[in-house]
Amino acid sequence: EALAIMLIAQAEGRNPALAARDYHVIQGRPALKADAMLARFQQEGGIVEWVTYTDAKVSGKFSHPKSSPAPLLVEWTLDMAKRAGLANRDNWRNYPRAMLRSRCISEGVRAVYPGIAVGI
Repeated sequence: EALAIMLIAQAEGRNPALAARDYHVIQGRPALKADAMLARFQQEGGIVEWVTYTDAKVSGKFSHPKSSPAPLLVEWTLDMAKRAGLANRDNWRNYPRAMLRSRCISEGVRAVYPGIAVGI
């Protein structure tokens, strides 16, 4: 995992500590954390308007002035997570709203402004 983070840091020309803050390693592959993805999206002018924010459903309208000026509604529900086989994991049982939010961010940012997560 440390090697994967170091390679990301080198590829992005960043300090390894920043890469460790912004990435997890999932099944041996680095993945940008949802909060880091959202921060980069917003730094590039992206906008998220949260519509629903509960333990059962999180939804938001994602837009970007260059690539998607019309907002795109993205939602994740606990039922969707169950169908995907995610909801039985500890983090999903203990923090369902946070996990739904992360899924919503990942899908919304990738759909509206995929350049944030290219190759990740």
